[in-house]
Amino acid sequence: MLSANRCFIQAACSLRPCLNDGACRLVSTDSRGYQCTCTGGFTGANCELAILEAGIGAGAIAAIIILLLLLIGTVFTL
Repeated sequence: MLSANRCFIQAACSLRPCLNDGACRLVSTDSRGYQCTCTGGFTGANCELAILEAGIGAGAIAAIIILLLLLIGTVFTL
């Protein structure tokens, strides 16, 4: 005989709670009955949060170099 709690846990992953191609696995110790393993670029209990990558792009680096060259050129012409 299965308890209602066990049926709930078995059904947890069948509802496909993990978003963005996350993998669902049954975990009886979790109150939700499952845990998601997220793919790269996502996090959160259900892989619902996109991870924003911090960094500076090539265009920004080029702009900084140009500004530095202009600044150096201005200093030497004074």
